[in-house]
Amino acid sequence: MHVAVTGGTGLIGSHLVEHLRDRSDEATVVSRDPTGPDEIGWVVDEEGSLELPEETDAVVHLAGAPIVGQRWDEDHKRAIRDSRVQGTRRVVEAIRRHGSIDHLVSGSAVGYYGDRGDERLTEDAEPGEDFLAEVCQRWEAEAAEIADDPTVPTDVAFVRTGIVLDDEEGALAEMLNPVGPVRPFHWGLGGPVGSGEQWFPWIHVEDEVRAILHILDEGLEGPFNLVAGTQIRNKQLTSAIGDVLDRPANLPVPRFALQLLYGEAADLLFASQRVVPERLEGSGFTVRFASIDEALADLIGDGGHEPQRREKAVA
Repeated sequence: MHVAVTGGTGLIGSHLVEHLRDRSDEATVVSRDPTGPDEIGWVVDEEGSLELPEETDAVVHLAGAPIVGQRWDEDHKRAIRDSRVQGTRRVVEAIRRHGSIDHLVSGSAVGYYGDRGDERLTEDAEPGEDFLAEVCQRWEAEAAEIADDPTVPTDVAFVRTGIVLDDEEGALAEMLNPVGPVRPFHWGLGGPVGSGEQWFPWIHVEDEVRAILHILDEGLEGPFNLVAGTQIRNKQLTSAIGDVLDRPANLPVPRFALQLLYGEAADLLFASQRVVPERLEGSGFTVRFASIDEALADLIGDGGHEPQRREKAVA
């Protein structure tokens, strides 16, 4: 199988490309700044800028401006929205021109559901109404242009990804090293966000990639919640981090402190989303890291590991 991957230099995409090549599939990285023989360029806001290789069988579309760890001003909110909506539009155009792509796995996020308290959220749940929910709906709607077109032979899956835990970048790295050398959890100064009662939809990066490969291999269509099957609250996450690092983790982080650091983006940390991977589990997929303790032990289990962050990029 030959797979074109947008966002192939990002957190999920780089792991996905590595896994594809490890199992002897071919992967072409779609990047704004291609540098190698297996990379091609595109311009997200330029019509017709993406041309997929003739041998492409499937596309995994993951590109988008970073959300976690960024302060949201109006310019960055526009970048979050436009990179996803216009980027998906370019992918759809390229698939139509190619004419024989079997499968599109298009990125989305659990932000689709908004802040929903204790409600159990399967793939059939209604979307939310906040900024990220609106972005996710528009993001998916662009990819649905192909799903709803009987003249295009491409199956489409939407992956509503939770918070991906990785030992190099993303949410976990931001928690362990929020500002430069500051390491609150390692120093015993970590704790839950606010009350810690909000649900935290998480998935280990390895299971995220395995789930995408499962969807590709099985030719699955429609929306899939890519989260671990075990739902936890924020306070359970922080307690588990403290256990793995052998440090106390009982000091709550007040909302105003995070708003000073991240502005409107701090609302993400207080949103409650009890997301359930109903369709993914129903398709026969089983995660390797079912509990947060297992996931954290794998990622930071030496007790002193400091995540090394890759440069954030929109591929």
